[in-house]
Amino acid sequence: MAGTAEWYTPAPIIEAARAVLGEIDLDPASCAEANRTVQATKYFDQKANGLERSWYGRIWLNPPYSRGLIGAFVDKLAEDRADYHQAIVLVNASPGVEWFTKLSAFGDVLCLLDKRLRFRSPDHEGAQSPRHGQAVFGIGCDLEAFLHAFRELGCCWKK
Repeated sequence: MAGTAEWYTPAPIIEAARAVLGEIDLDPASCAEANRTVQATKYFDQKANGLERSWYGRIWLNPPYSRGLIGAFVDKLAEDRADYHQAIVLVNASPGVEWFTKLSAFGDVLCLLDKRLRFRSPDHEGAQSPRHGQAVFGIGCDLEAFLHAFRELGCCWKK
């Protein structure tokens, strides 16, 4: 999946996130096309730069898949923790990488997806699968709701 940092989340993952969060108030790393699926009340695109804005409410985050940007979005998520209620974060399953370790430290629950997702991208006609598996973290979420929503998609653990 080289060549672009934008990969649009498949609907089943968003449906599971919405089952946990209820509504999605903010997607800080998105665009109009991706938001058709996410249906966040507000989203920040590249121009609005979510890294420079306040985060609040119930957050869905699928950060840009680009070296440096994933870490920057995870740092912002950690720094702004007092400002938002709940977050669900989709990232590559990359244990041993600094940003993954940070997410593991402050995330309340984790799901390692049992299949690689097929993402859509503005640069490709069809869906593309990344070279890595994916993980979903829940922060501040109802743990039982998260486990119920994501257990069909992979192996889940709570702290």
